Amino acid sequence: LHDKGRFARGTSWRRLADALFLTEPLWVVSSVLVVYLSVVLEASRQWMVAGLAVALLPFALRLWQYRRLTQRTPFDLPIMLLLAGAGLGAWVSPKGEASLESWLSLVAIICLYYTLVNYPRPRLLIKWGSVAGLLIACAIIVFTFSGSSYVSSPNWVNSWLFDVGASLPSLPQPGNYGAPLSLDTHGTDLTLAVAAAICLGVALFGRGWTLRGAALLGSILLLGVTFANTDQSLLRLFSGESLRGRMVLWQGTLDLMNGPQYITGLGLGYWPWAYNDGIVRTGFTHPHNAYVQLYSDTGVIGLLALALALVVSAHLAWKVLRQGRGHPYFGLAVGIVLATVVTLAVGVVEAAPTGIPVVAKEAYHYVISPAAFLLGGMLVVLHRLGLEGAGEASKEGGLRSTS
Repeated sequence: LHDKGRFARGTSWRRLADALFLTEPLWVVSSVLVVYLSVVLEASRQWMVAGLAVALLPFALRLWQYRRLTQRTPFDLPIMLLLAGAGLGAWVSPKGEASLESWLSLVAIICLYYTLVNYPRPRLLIKWGSVAGLLIACAIIVFTFSGSSYVSSPNWVNSWLFDVGASLPSLPQPGNYGAPLSLDTHGTDLTLAVAAAICLGVALFGRGWTLRGAALLGSILLLGVTFANTDQSLLRLFSGESLRGRMVLWQGTLDLMNGPQYITGLGLGYWPWAYNDGIVRTGFTHPHNAYVQLYSDTGVIGLLALALALVVSAHLAWKVLRQGRGHPYFGLAVGIVLATVVTLAVGVVEAAPTGIPVVAKEAYHYVISPAAFLLGGMLVVLHRLGLEGAGEASKEGGLRSTS
């Protein structure tokens, strides 16, 4: 009887663990949003700690259930190097508290990456994750553009977004921030461009004309909004005006990187203080280059992590794309690869793929961009789905030859 009771209790715990694993993306995404919003809205640090604790919970559950923290993934080594480089950058930063906040946002988004790659039902993840990602992206876009001073060019798209945002209930604003809260707007443009690239891949190579038609319409709309909100910036970029200004920022950053800064960087998220002699409010908030920003944040360790991640990404993309139409989600795979290329290209002229400044009247915060981790996680999931599809196809071929 004692053994039967112990077995029943063990079975109940396993059922609870299975239910938690099945719903893991829901509560991990929610906890990561709590971490980010606690920074953006300057909430109590307790909210960040609570959100991070929930995001870390799946590691303990997997250790208890499967005797391992996570499945091995191709990005494990780059992630460990990035964590080390960012931790060293936070350690040497003169603004230790702000840099620790940035480092915790990095830990939170890494937790989300491992939730993606460990989820036991990847097809379900892709189906509902696409819907959730689209809704979150729309919320970010409307929140950023609603009443924002970023609406600089008088076109109908900006006016329409402004009207949509103005019609929504007012979101809470902390005392330091004016209305509206000013996020890094190029991060919003990156979100639009990434979503447009994914939709374009599905439109070109997706399965089913209904899905492809909807994806094509979404891609056109997203690209239209992106170009409408970056038309002036693109003109200045191609004319060479903004590029010359960016090169001054890049060279100025490299000039600051001397002595031990080669190894440690200037400090995680410390760039605006270092470049503007401690006065952030009226100066530049980022160097307009994701790779320079990464070097400033994490030193050569971060650059090494980036180099390894690029090699891994190229290898995974090649394996996924070479399967062609035989891959169960080939259209989505093409979209993810296109989005990765777009992110790398945007990184040459903007820091958004690395980190996102949150600027206020009397405050500056810096959170790690989730773009690279989400795209990398999707590459791993799609690669595994391709391997599963190839395995199922080989089994079917073996059964046919036997019969």
